Amino acid sequence: SDASESCWTSAHWYLAYAGIGLVALHIAAALRHHFLLRDNVLTRMITPSSGRE
Repeated sequence: SDASESCWTSAHWYLAYAGIGLVALHIAAALRHHFLLRDNVLTRMITPSSGRE
């Protein structure tokens, strides 16, 4: 029905924007760790490890 389609369309858009917001928040947090806190979290995430801790 039209009401159901409208509901699912709205839900789709809200969830899409929420997902984009979460990705942006994650990127901002990674950059905060790298540039402000300088705790090497970003470096450890993008540098391949040798399998040792």
